[in-house]
Amino acid sequence: MKSKGTGLGLTISQQLVDANHGTINIESAPQEGTTIILTFPASGPGIGQEEITKNVQADQNTDRRR
Repeated sequence: MKSKGTGLGLTISQQLVDANHGTINIESAPQEGTTIILTFPASGPGIGQEEITKNVQADQNTDRRR
């Protein structure tokens, strides 16, 4: 639709998201617009999924006590 550009923006974005183990969700509706949601894992260097699960459970327990 644009008169200039390479059209590689979404392709490059997908490569970056894939490289970081994320996902892209795109929803578009005529006359309403487009919503793009990028989701990435919450783990960092040295943090495994088990540790994240423990942290979430601990946070949930703390929230219940408030």
